[in-house]
Amino acid sequence: MAQNVFSLSKKLVFAVVMTSTLATFLSSSAQLFFEYRAAEQDINSGLEVFEHSTVESIRNLVWTFNEEALRQQLSASLQAREYLEIAVFGEGGEKIAEQKKEQVHSAVERPTFNLFSPDEAKRIIGRIELKYTKDFIFERLWHRALEIVATNFAKTLLVSVILMLIIANMVVRPLKALENAVSDKDFGKRPGVSVALPYRFLGKRADELDILAERIDVAQQSLLATLTKTEVERHNAQTALMSVQDCAVKNQRLIETGTLAAGIAHEILTPLTSISLHSNKIRNRMERNPLSPEELVRTLDRIDGGVSRISGIIAGMKSLARDGANDPYTSVSIDLLFKDVENVVANSIGKSGLTVEFNNAAQGATISCRFVQIAQVFTSLINNSVDAVASLSEPWIRVEAKEVNGWIEISVTDAGKGIDPDVVEKLFMPFYTTKEPGKGTGLGLSVAKSICEHHDGTLEVNHECLNTQFIVRLPRVKENADAA
Repeated sequence: MAQNVFSLSKKLVFAVVMTSTLATFLSSSAQLFFEYRAAEQDINSGLEVFEHSTVESIRNLVWTFNEEALRQQLSASLQAREYLEIAVFGEGGEKIAEQKKEQVHSAVERPTFNLFSPDEAKRIIGRIELKYTKDFIFERLWHRALEIVATNFAKTLLVSVILMLIIANMVVRPLKALENAVSDKDFGKRPGVSVALPYRFLGKRADELDILAERIDVAQQSLLATLTKTEVERHNAQTALMSVQDCAVKNQRLIETGTLAAGIAHEILTPLTSISLHSNKIRNRMERNPLSPEELVRTLDRIDGGVSRISGIIAGMKSLARDGANDPYTSVSIDLLFKDVENVVANSIGKSGLTVEFNNAAQGATISCRFVQIAQVFTSLINNSVDAVASLSEPWIRVEAKEVNGWIEISVTDAGKGIDPDVVEKLFMPFYTTKEPGKGTGLGLSVAKSICEHHDGTLEVNHECLNTQFIVRLPRVKENADAA
């Protein structure tokens, strides 16, 4: 899979842990909140008891002015943890008695209670100032929080582990089995093979995963049927395409042969004229004065030269016209290849006056090939160049060979200014042509590329060249192989 995958098991573990942690936090917070409210309610209840009971006792002691009993009452009242200090003041504001604890707290509250006389006048005879704190509630809640968090954490951990084991058994492992089945390279290629899910808790009754596995089995068999049908259709289409391409290649070869024949008519006429002139010369001289042996040999040599010229032209035409697909591979020198191609293209472009320059920097190098096919590759490339530069003011074509790291690179370069990148993408596609209708089948380059690939080589356009250049790369035959 191209992208990074965060596994489902990790996601589920993360979800369980986060959910458990959140639940622990919320439950702990709620529990601490209610405990705080309960503690605060206890303090308020204690204050109510103090106001209705303790205040009355202190009032009676102040009324009777029993100082010793008053101190004892104040000491008894300070037994409550939250009370820090109790002070009793007389009617004139003087402090009568006081009891306090030696403690320092940040949050302190100071309620005041008036003391009324027990007679019918109900006049104020003094007051009580009480000092208390709620800090101890927070101290207790802090310890309770640690206790609750520790307890809940242990519960959460245990529940998380159990849930993860259950999820792994009931969800993750089955999904992994489904993933492996679908990712298998043979998925959809083997009939009768179904997806097997691992054992799961409570797995006797079918669930969504079992239904998914069944649907994957159905999809697999459907895919197998589709692939089989597609393969048959592809094979039939490929066979039909090969038949059409074969016909088109033969038509292309006929077109090239026809073009070559037009040039040959002119090329053969010249040596035939020479033969006719020299044969007439011999006849005329024999009727008048017999030729000397030396002159006769020279004349016959000229006639033989003309015959050889005609033979070469016809051999080149035959080489171009035949298929060569079933020929055996042979070791061919670059010199021989260039010579044969030069003879063929010289005849086909003779009337145009354009010449092709051949430069072989790989002297002595040989390639293993079907000679006719490789010759046809370069004949096709050169003919394309001829058509491309025919309208230029200074046309030229150059064929060069060199050896690069055990490969023979043969480039065909013409005076053109390169090929548009958009055209290059489609250039080697069958039946694609940039020529005018009726002047090309669009198979020349695609066939040439196919021939090169069947020879373990390549055919490509050189984008770095300022002119139009095609490069053929073919493996060089090693010297020891030549020797063998």
